[in-house]
Amino acid sequence: MKKIFICAACCLLTFMSHAQSVAVVNLMKVPAGGFDAFLANELEWKKVHQARVNEGKMLAWELFYVHNSGTASAYNCATVDVYPSLEASLADLTQDEMKKAMGEKYADVMKKTNIVRSIVYSETLNQVMGIPSKARDKYLVINSMKTADMDKYYDMEKKAYMPMYQAAVDQGKINGWSVWGRLFPEDNNYQAYTVNAYTSAAQLNAMD
Repeated sequence: MKKIFICAACCLLTFMSHAQSVAVVNLMKVPAGGFDAFLANELEWKKVHQARVNEGKMLAWELFYVHNSGTASAYNCATVDVYPSLEASLADLTQDEMKKAMGEKYADVMKKTNIVRSIVYSETLNQVMGIPSKARDKYLVINSMKTADMDKYYDMEKKAYMPMYQAAVDQGKINGWSVWGRLFPEDNNYQAYTVNAYTSAAQLNAMD
């Protein structure tokens, strides 16, 4: 089990609140000293994602920073695109959509995008089960799960862990929880992920 601790830098809607959705996660490497330029560029991309959310083509978009990442880390930021279905996640983003949302900044944003960051890896996930977040997620702890029997694993999560996390959410000890399966994986290192969501560092630190 591998834990990845990430904190929100910018979002439209909360990642954890959409049952049975599909998420495309893009792991990114931002060069040392380049975060401000990267964030400014992503804020322009946010306009595109906001327009798609308004039109119902997406459910949410979020940008996260990976805690304790350094120059030797494979990636240090992640974006999450949340869609209502797999079909919606496969629909191409058109040039017209980008130009309409970005306006006169379109050419400059396109020129800078691959300079301010590189996409290390992308993965498509489907939500199998979850407890919706009650507020905006600030911190996520992601656990990579390896199993030889997906059905038994999901059954275990549903029967053993979901009730425990529901009680924790009801008590305000955690903001949300979900289990995600990997679609089209290029390796068999992990089969699923669990995501624990928190609203603050204090809530994260207090979770038992």
